[in-house]
Amino acid sequence: VEEAVKLKENKDAKVSEVIALSVGPKQCQETLRTALAMGCDRGIHITTDKRTDYMELQSDAIAKLFQKVIEEKEEGIDL
Repeated sequence: VEEAVKLKENKDAKVSEVIALSVGPKQCQETLRTALAMGCDRGIHITTDKRTDYMELQSDAIAKLFQKVIEEKEEGIDL
């Protein structure tokens, strides 16, 4: 988060917005609040039905979730 905010503050980097994205139960919202307090512009939370769901997700599954959110909700975003 810190590096992303630094990039946003650096006008040469051409970063206009920093978005924090989290997968997990409602308790993960605190992590997003921290990211927003650190300088993120927005936070997106993908909730799971059960508390242990997010612990069982593999990194490729999480990456696919992120990709789907970006494709559906965020046009013109660069990662």
